[in-house]
Amino acid sequence: MKSFFASPENQRYINKMFELFEQKNWEQALRHAIPIDSNGSSELAEFLGTLKPRASLDFTSAAQSGGSIGTGLQGLELLKAVYRKALEQLLQAGRIEEAAYVQGELLNDAAGAAELLERHGKLLEAARLATLKGLPAAMQVRLWFMAGRTETAMILARRYHVEAEALHMLGRKDPKLAAQFRAVWVTDLADAGCLSQAISVGWPVREQLEDYELWLARGLAAGGPAALEALIFGLQDPVYCERLKLVERLAAEFKDDDLIGQPRRRALLERMAGSWFEARHPELRAWAGETARRVMRQSNSPFPLGDYRTLEFLVNLSGDPWLRADKPAAFKEASAALGHWNERVEEQGLTPVYDAHWLGDGRLLLALGQAGVAILGRSGTYSQRFPQPAYHLVAGERPLVVGSGHLSRLESGGLRYWCQASPEGWSETHDGYHWLVWSDRDLFCIDLTSQAWRASSSRQLYSRPNEVNVTGHSASVDMGSRVQTLRIPQLDLTRDLEIPSAHRLVTPHGFEPIRVEGNFWHYRNQRLPLLGSHPHFRERGGYCLVETACAEGQQLLIFSTAHPSEQFSLLLPRTQRMRVRVYNWIVVVCDNLGRVLVADLRARTWLGRFFI
Repeated sequence: MKSFFASPENQRYINKMFELFEQKNWEQALRHAIPIDSNGSSELAEFLGTLKPRASLDFTSAAQSGGSIGTGLQGLELLKAVYRKALEQLLQAGRIEEAAYVQGELLNDAAGAAELLERHGKLLEAARLATLKGLPAAMQVRLWFMAGRTETAMILARRYHVEAEALHMLGRKDPKLAAQFRAVWVTDLADAGCLSQAISVGWPVREQLEDYELWLARGLAAGGPAALEALIFGLQDPVYCERLKLVERLAAEFKDDDLIGQPRRRALLERMAGSWFEARHPELRAWAGETARRVMRQSNSPFPLGDYRTLEFLVNLSGDPWLRADKPAAFKEASAALGHWNERVEEQGLTPVYDAHWLGDGRLLLALGQAGVAILGRSGTYSQRFPQPAYHLVAGERPLVVGSGHLSRLESGGLRYWCQASPEGWSETHDGYHWLVWSDRDLFCIDLTSQAWRASSSRQLYSRPNEVNVTGHSASVDMGSRVQTLRIPQLDLTRDLEIPSAHRLVTPHGFEPIRVEGNFWHYRNQRLPLLGSHPHFRERGGYCLVETACAEGQQLLIFSTAHPSEQFSLLLPRTQRMRVRVYNWIVVVCDNLGRVLVADLRARTWLGRFFI
């Protein structure tokens, strides 16, 4: 034994511990027990200091160090044998919490200990252990919810973005409890302003949700993605369909032929085709037949309304045998024009536009400085105006409006004041729960569900960021010579790259070099036709946006990072400031001369050009 357990003092301690286990003096035996290291690779002889019994039988957290030690192979097996025997004896005696302590703390099997506690109905203890030991976040959420601690479960679910995974785990354990969790999750989404997600996630449990029909109505009124989801799911229920007059709303969506609403109409048809629901309303059949013919007519245009799958869905929904006979065997998807697309826009308006946000349904939200906030309809006329001064917008299902020292939110058809704040910089998007802002070197994750300005987490950066690009649940922080990737909302560091200070494009996966040869710029050996000398490169959604000042005004160059030869070049004469946003393949540009331009990068054409 001495060769296994080092100094004489520790040897006597070990002998006493073994005696206590043999005597089944569990209280003292467990206090004297030595937790086994997870790998057992270090030698006990290397342990400095004298072993001492612990003051209590509380579990230690995964972050604590020094709570466990390893030993040689023979000594390790001896300790394991003693602890395993004690585990069996404690289980036979019905001393479940002490047995869990042996398994989770001494044998270093926290997951097994949590399962043991859960199996014996000790759900609260299992949840606490899972969180203390840092077990998978979905498991923590499931245990806290099963223990009746709903608020704690949802805090953890939001923090680690594991709602769907926790729902799946609960479904395998208890389908009824899973339905309850889904209802709580959906309510949380709706409270955060994520109506489109609330509608789609809540559909299976809509009978349990008193506010589900209200969310459908609010989504339809809000427009954008929420209205799309409200139509998709509401049309599948005869009661909702009748009360909310959804067939009439659907027909109204397709009455217009304007290009700026075409992406919305196509997305609606694709979502409907994916659901394959039955027509339970006679007017829905008539609409399907008319729309199917429209899809066939536009099949070879630059703006097809749908593909063959969409057409098949509409024909089946219409139930028209003659339409089926007229249906072509197949038709090809219209492809985007390749090569270069160059545009120059001379026209200008009278009101400076500071920012523009695509609402997804053909409408545009505009920040007009001291002139306030406006929503521009598909025809280019104002559909709503609000007097609050606004200079910046933060994209999301419930957009944020940044004014002079205050923040507002666009929701429920109006602009509602939120709080006073003056962040130095911020990310362009938010997810309804979290928004990243910074001041000098300090980065903050702002809790958007709070009634006041509150940071849920913060981090001090290497230097002041040039920009923060949010993609999903991670953020790339560009600090010039260094790029860090952080996990949202914890702001934990997942990657830290030192990069050359020369020209480069920062992407969610790292960076790409930009070469300069004489007066010409190159990306992946593709020449970039830039007119200015000091371009600004940034990545958004798989596209590179290059903004540069030139002799005539401002130039914008956009190209796909995967296919840099496909380029869109836009020259805005006389402008001094422009703002560019990308939504999938839709580009929105605004400037200080009242230009608001919407382009389709796939079809290589304008959807709308407005001069305010």
